[in-house]
Amino acid sequence: MAALPLPGTLQEMNVRWDEVEQAVGFMEPKFGTPQMRSQAQLRQVLQDVY
Repeated sequence: MAALPLPGTLQEMNVRWDEVEQAVGFMEPKFGTPQMRSQAQLRQVLQDVY
C-alpha cells in the first residue's frame, strides 16, 4: 500500500478534527464491544492517524 499515492493521515486528507470528534460520537453506541471499549480508546486511535 505504501507505493500508492495516497495521503498517509486523516489530516492530509483534509479531515478536520471536529469531524473526527463527530465520528467518535457516532461510534458511542458500539462502546462495550470487544473492538471498542471506550470513547477515549476510539479518540486515541483516531488521533494516532490524524
